[in-house]
Amino acid sequence: MPKFSRLAAWLFAFVALFTFQKAEAQFNFVVTQATSDAEVVAWVDTIFLEGVDPQAINNITFSGDYRAVGHFTGGYFFGFATPEGLVMTSGLADDVDKPNVCGSAQNASTNNNGVDGDPDLYQAANNTSSNDGCIIEFDFKPTADTVRFSYVFASEEYHDFVSASYNDVFGFFLSGPGISGAYSNGAKNIAIVPGTSLPVSIHNINFGQGGQTCTGKPSGCTNCQFFKDNSQSTDPAFDKFVYDALTTALVAKSAVQQCSWYHIKLAIGDAGDAVYDSGVLLEKGSFNPGNVTGDVEFDHPTVDSLIYESCNNHLAILYFRIAEPMGFPYTFPFEVAGTATRGVDYNLYTTTGSDSVYIPVGALYDSVII
Repeated sequence: MPKFSRLAAWLFAFVALFTFQKAEAQFNFVVTQATSDAEVVAWVDTIFLEGVDPQAINNITFSGDYRAVGHFTGGYFFGFATPEGLVMTSGLADDVDKPNVCGSAQNASTNNNGVDGDPDLYQAANNTSSNDGCIIEFDFKPTADTVRFSYVFASEEYHDFVSASYNDVFGFFLSGPGISGAYSNGAKNIAIVPGTSLPVSIHNINFGQGGQTCTGKPSGCTNCQFFKDNSQSTDPAFDKFVYDALTTALVAKSAVQQCSWYHIKLAIGDAGDAVYDSGVLLEKGSFNPGNVTGDVEFDHPTVDSLIYESCNNHLAILYFRIAEPMGFPYTFPFEVAGTATRGVDYNLYTTTGSDSVYIPVGALYDSVII
C-alpha cells in the first residue's frame, strides 16, 4: 500500500475511534447518592462552589433528606460546559440515572423524609402544600456586580400535568442589599424563563399536555425553545435519565452589589402530593459571583517566591484573572498587608492609579507590579 494511503487509513481509524469514544462518554451518566447531611454540605462546597474564594462563602446548610441529593458525572446531554455537578430532587437521587420507562409506570415517585411546608416553596406553588423539600442555603460575597450559575430542571410530571392546578416547584431565592422580593427576607426567585419574568416551571416551559410515553409526543409550545423531551425511546437520554422531560441548560443570574454579603436558598419540592418527582441539576463550578484567581511572575530567574530590597532587578507582577469575559467593566479593590513600608521598601504600580484592579469588557485579567 502506498505511504499516503496507509497514512490516510490510519487517520480515518483514529477519527473513528475518537468519535466512538466520545459518543460512549455522552451516555456514561452516573449519579452517586449522598450518605449524610455533612456529605451534601461538602459537595456543595467542593463541587457546585468549586473555584469560589473560600473567604467569599459562609454558612452552607442543608435541610431535607440527604438521599435527595446526588453527585452526577457524564451529563453531556444537559448542555453544560462541564458534564458534572449536583442534583437536588423531590425524591431519591438514586432514581435519577435509571432508564425511563414506556407506559404509565413511573420510576421516580418516592416520598422521602424531606422538609414539608417550607414557606417559600408553598408561596412559589401558589399557596399549595409543599412536600419532600430539599433545600441548600449559603451566604456569599460577590466581587462582580452579577452572580450567575447554570442549571437544568427535569420532571416526571411532564407531559400529563402541564395544565394542572399545581406542579412540582423549585426556586433559587436570593436576598441581600438591593434585593426586594416577595419571599422570606425580601428574597426574589432568580430561576426565571429567559427574557421573561416567569418562574421556570412545568407550566411555563413545555410541549403541551398529553401524549403517550414511547408512542407519541404532545403538540404545543410554551417557551419550548428551552425544552427537551425525554418521553420517547428514541430520545438521546431515554435509557439513562429517568425523567420524562427537561429544560435546556439555563442560567440563573441577578445584579448584586460588590463586596456585600448575600444569601441564596436553592429549594425543590413536590407540590400538593408526594409523587411524580422532579429534579434540579446544578453544573459543577458554575456558581460565579466574580471568581478571581491570582498568580505571580518574577523577573529574576533565581527568585520564585520572594523579591529582595535594593537589588534593582527584582520585581513581581501579580495577575488577577477571571474565568470568562464579562459584559461590563470589572473593578474590585485589594489590600496590601505586611511589615514592609510602601514607598520606602517597595513601590506598587497599578493600571488604575489606585489600589484596585480593572478588567475591561471582554478582557480576562489585570496586573499589579511590585
